[in-house]
Amino acid sequence: MANFQLYTCQKLKALYMVEHPNVIKFYGISEHPTMGNFIMVLQFANNGSLRDYLQSKQQEGVFKNSWSETIQIAKEIILGLKHLHEKEIIHENLHSKNILMNDGKPLIADFGTSNMAAYVDPQYFIHYGKEVERNERSDIYSLGVLLWELTSGTPPFSGLTNDYTIAIRISRGDREEMIPGTPQGYADIYKNCWSPKPEKRPKLNDILSNLDRLSTETSVEFIINNRI
Repeated sequence: MANFQLYTCQKLKALYMVEHPNVIKFYGISEHPTMGNFIMVLQFANNGSLRDYLQSKQQEGVFKNSWSETIQIAKEIILGLKHLHEKEIIHENLHSKNILMNDGKPLIADFGTSNMAAYVDPQYFIHYGKEVERNERSDIYSLGVLLWELTSGTPPFSGLTNDYTIAIRISRGDREEMIPGTPQGYADIYKNCWSPKPEKRPKLNDILSNLDRLSTETSVEFIINNRI
């Protein structure tokens, strides 16, 4: 417990120093006046989570979003993550409930507090019980799942509710299928991110370059069938 508290304090101190338009601002810690527990004081985000935001794009069972907005959200998430990595901060828990939206702009939040199996680097499942280093490549795996979710409008493995089942499937190499209508170049990006071999995953700068190239090649609005 002492080690966890020390780790948490160190991480919060690092976050306090972070200033980036795509990372939620952490103002400090406050003690609840009656309950006595501590509360994180964060920047307000008026559009809820990225998951809420994507679900708001559902129209009669169909997920509809412009390609330009998809690319822009993806790029801003990557820019925020890149800034964290430059500050030697590993997020450890990147998923669509931990990206908050403020005036349509993504803010990375909730660092390493609650894992969701569908976004976790398979190395943690494959080597369960052993010490596995959490590093930039772990975040890039989670980013790849997020990039897929931006085209689907639904969480990964949404038909499964048991984290153990999801972990088994991911550890044996199962991934979500490409959504019809997704440009192949975009699908290649997220598939490379979720490679089971961490050393094969791309660098954030390379992902940004590929997204910039795609944004000039594709400008059509796409409609994707929601599978729920």
